[in-house]
Amino acid sequence: MTTKEFMQVLQRNRNLKLKFVFNSKRALSGGYHLTEVKNVRIEAVDCGGAQEAWRETVVQLWLPPVRKKDDSMTTGKALGILEKVQELSPMDFKAPCRFEAEEKMGTAVVYDVGNAQAGSRVLTIRLTSQKTQCKAQKRDATACGGVAEESSRTACC
Repeated sequence: MTTKEFMQVLQRNRNLKLKFVFNSKRALSGGYHLTEVKNVRIEAVDCGGAQEAWRETVVQLWLPPVRKKDDSMTTGKALGILEKVQELSPMDFKAPCRFEAEEKMGTAVVYDVGNAQAGSRVLTIRLTSQKTQCKAQKRDATACGGVAEESSRTACC
């Protein structure tokens, strides 16, 4: 989901509670705070030597130590935060909108938006874990590592 699409979902569902569900299983408990919005530019070189650049919007969700189970943020409040960010540091509306949140072990994980589903009182955003991949191998099985291994043309890194 792009940044623009996410903001449009919030606009269409302005007065609902906002709920996040990780990998279709665990819901983020109430009391979370949308604490930071990052306009990220990524410049990368894969193991095959191909260069890429892209932008992302990363919304950080913070869980305070003491939480109230039913104290979810509203869509209007989240939209207000994003509009303030847009005013101060314009976002790339075409960029994918991702979410960063702490897992149970205290590790921050970045999630993609799977989908958004509006009910009568709650807008549920389903987040999915990102998977790593070898982009060079996806492009061409012999491109990984820049040169082919002597023992195998498809060996990676």
